[in-house]
Amino acid sequence: MTRKIALALASVLVCLLAGEAAVRLLRLAPGINRIEVDLPHGSFVSSTNPVLRYVPNPGSRGISSYGLRDREYPRAKAAGTRRILIIGDSVGYGFCNDGEVLAVQDVFAKQLERALADKAAPVEVINLSVSGYDTVQEVEFLAQKGLALDPDVVVVAYCLNDDFDVSTELLGFRTHPQFEIEGLIGRSLVLKSHLARLIWLRHAKPAPAAPDPGSGSRTERGFARLAELARRHGFQPVVMVFPLFEPAASYRWRAQHARVADLAARAGMPVLDLFEAFAAASGGDLRRLQGRCSREHPDEQGHRVAARELLAFLAAREPTEPVGSGSSGRTGHRE
Repeated sequence: MTRKIALALASVLVCLLAGEAAVRLLRLAPGINRIEVDLPHGSFVSSTNPVLRYVPNPGSRGISSYGLRDREYPRAKAAGTRRILIIGDSVGYGFCNDGEVLAVQDVFAKQLERALADKAAPVEVINLSVSGYDTVQEVEFLAQKGLALDPDVVVVAYCLNDDFDVSTELLGFRTHPQFEIEGLIGRSLVLKSHLARLIWLRHAKPAPAAPDPGSGSRTERGFARLAELARRHGFQPVVMVFPLFEPAASYRWRAQHARVADLAARAGMPVLDLFEAFAAASGGDLRRLQGRCSREHPDEQGHRVAARELLAFLAAREPTEPVGSGSSGRTGHRE
């Protein structure tokens, strides 16, 4: 019996090796390349990072060689220069509507940088926002790209949908069967074996939206990691909450604002809630700061209000208490 089993396994192995050789020789298996998704507001490519899953396409329209929707910056920070990094989703990225993205210089990050141009010491405001990211992805992108830029302050441009692991950009990638291969063994087989790749791509279906396996909300987990990175690397985190665009008198999302503020406070991070400033600037109807833009996205005037409020917020809190205390002073050290 043992001999029969061994012979059967040997036969299967020989068949698999022969099949692998034939598929390679005849070049039947398609290659595995980075998937590129082009949308009106930008070009994105798949990422091997399982948290990010996709990133802006470096060097494509409006994207720097470092992969940011911003101008080129040297990796090393010049002596005496202060750096403020913005992390966020489509709001921070500058998305307006399905056919339009705001000009880079009109997004609040660049408006803030221009407003700080008269400072005695140079201040650079670098935008790491990526359209479609949630809070966990935003903080992971900061870890992968932003820490190398030596930030002094990191501002989360928080939108009320940042707790959800779904986006137009991600749905574009999910139409490709090879985008999400389940499990480390399956991924390794598809990458290394041409036979396995041929079978997988012939029979795989587009990947469905994956459930979030982690404990706690994505906002809570993202904030906790951001606070830990701030303690370890000595930058000051700030959470800036963008409201949705409705009449202020009947605004329905106050509870969500309070929840975000509570999660930030638990992580020891200060919060700038833009609701009151947007309500005042719009004469009580926040839709005036949305203009032609869709859903939760502000137009140029809305970004102008955000830049003005952030400028005042940072000026009022600098320098103050240690990082993680709920203030914005930078007293920590880098590891």
